[in-house]
Amino acid sequence: MSQSKSDDLLEENTFDWNKYLTTKNAEKVPEEFFNHICKSELNGIEAGSILEIENDDQSGYWYAIVCSSKDVLLNLHYFGDDNDQHNFTLEVNSPRIHSLNWGSENDKKLVPPYPERFSRFSNPKVIKEKVEDCEHVVSNAVLQMEGNPIFNIFKCDMLVEVQDKEYPYRVWISKVLKNIGGRLLLQMQGIESPEKEPFWLFYLNERVFPLGWAEQKGLPWRVMNLDADLENNIDSSVLLNLLKIRLRIIDLDEIKFTTQYTT
Repeated sequence: MSQSKSDDLLEENTFDWNKYLTTKNAEKVPEEFFNHICKSELNGIEAGSILEIENDDQSGYWYAIVCSSKDVLLNLHYFGDDNDQHNFTLEVNSPRIHSLNWGSENDKKLVPPYPERFSRFSNPKVIKEKVEDCEHVVSNAVLQMEGNPIFNIFKCDMLVEVQDKEYPYRVWISKVLKNIGGRLLLQMQGIESPEKEPFWLFYLNERVFPLGWAEQKGLPWRVMNLDADLENNIDSSVLLNLLKIRLRIIDLDEIKFTTQYTT
């Protein structure tokens, strides 16, 4: 059989999932229902985040909530619009998408894109107060990734803090030597570090923290290798935004632990 005929036969026999779902009036099950789906391709923009969207006519901007985030596409809904059918899609690299405070920093006015939909939100001050309560913040660094896998934000020579294997409240400043698909080759710094040889950890591993995490948390968290050389390292402050979901979970676990053993 010729190559062209084989290709034609393969094309004819290819199962069309979209056609099947339409025929059966069914919907596909979201990936989130399957734990085995690899999460390393996340772009760092989580559902529930708030962004500032410049109006089409550039007359001002309005807030939008991220409904879903997949690769370079964001499914958005304008803040204050009660109609669930008014979702819209933009690419992450759209010049209309900005992180919070972009409007105020660039002297832009808060102007609803469709005034008839936002009549109950006539006071910009009230709107801004509601938006400020949002815990999900998207940094400029994440937007600049333009939807690429967020693990690419880990660069060689960037410093992170790695949790001690035996003493969970101790962390060791470590340098990123390699980043292969989110797998980090790390080297603990300082002469007293317990792990002398480089070792691999996935970037979402529970032992990996941003540089400055222990100091921000305070006691009982402690950095053990204060002799680590912090000069000429790549700024890792963007990691606080990247790892924020897991860090919030750690905070909740600490609250549960404290409550359990003090009551």
